[in-house]
Amino acid sequence: DPAIAPYRMAVDVTGQAAGPLAADDAQILWSGLLMGGVTPTGAVAKSWAFQPNATSADPYDPVSGEWGDEVTGDQFAYIGGIIDQLQLTFPQDLGPIQIQADYRYAAVEYPHTRQDLSVDTNPAWLYGADTALYINDTAGSIGITRMVDTMHDASITIASNTDVKRFSNGSNSNFNVDGYGRGARTLESTFNFAKSTQALQEFADARD
Repeated sequence: DPAIAPYRMAVDVTGQAAGPLAADDAQILWSGLLMGGVTPTGAVAKSWAFQPNATSADPYDPVSGEWGDEVTGDQFAYIGGIIDQLQLTFPQDLGPIQIQADYRYAAVEYPHTRQDLSVDTNPAWLYGADTALYINDTAGSIGITRMVDTMHDASITIASNTDVKRFSNGSNSNFNVDGYGRGARTLESTFNFAKSTQALQEFADARD
């Protein structure tokens, strides 16, 4: 039978990060998902205020990732990464918040020499026990009414619906992603409530 040489196409480079959420990693996730260019405030304890625009596209803050086997040197570098979808799970055992971040990258390099990394062996975890839920439906009153002895666990999923842009620019050596566009962002939340007075009232209000 005749054999035909293979041909190239654009690759879909993705990756996933999952596990407990540490305080130092939270702002990296939000900048990769929501918007880049946010300057923290505070001298020692830093705070980031992420406020995505409703009528204009926010800047991206791409990251790189490294995967591979240090022993064999079989390593890849993923370039120009953003988060396409992020799920936060607040466990009923009140342990650290669990995350699943779905990354999308513009390009991959192989072979790659891994850079030296410094890993925090004693991170400050963000716990479900430290989480508080506020529910308000009156303008100007958001963040006023805290749900007490009500929420057992919860999950929040934010999807970016990213528009991946590739262009025919007269070069068959470039099959990488040329840019990203922000799509319609979606948010899905689920909560497991006790039959508290507050929970029953919220259920009644939702039915009205």
